[in-house]
Amino acid sequence: MRPLRSHGQLWAALLTGLLLLVPVVLAGYPLFQNDGFPGPYTRADAVLVFFVAVALLFTAFAVYEVARYHGVVGDGAR
Repeated sequence: MRPLRSHGQLWAALLTGLLLLVPVVLAGYPLFQNDGFPGPYTRADAVLVFFVAVALLFTAFAVYEVARYHGVVGDGAR
């Protein structure tokens, strides 16, 4: 097996694993007393908020990377 080419690949693999694990844990979270999910949200709300937040963060990261590639922000900014 080849070692990872960069630390970026390692972080991407860890983040992907975490993003796959969180909704599974939220969906299968053990029930508490009176069938309540801890906090003000239900289990379905927590999973929905997670997926919406991940989509928004991915979009923000993609916009940042495109802007960095075109030299609008970052080291190559004008």
